[in-house]
Amino acid sequence: SGKTTLTERIRPRWEQRPPESRQKDIDATPLRRMGVAADQAHVIAFLASSHADFVTGLTIDVTGGL
Repeated sequence: SGKTTLTERIRPRWEQRPPESRQKDIDATPLRRMGVAADQAHVIAFLASSHADFVTGLTIDVTGGL
């Protein structure tokens, strides 16, 4: 699902799944792709930066739109 982030540990198992099963996960995600570690890292970098100085009490779901 869109809540899966394809990390080095997860990717090999995900790639062993049948193509139809993988495509179903991709199609269920509004951004039409699986998340990668860089997607998570970009949000962390933003929150750690001065650009997020006025952000408080927020949950950010990095799930591709789910």
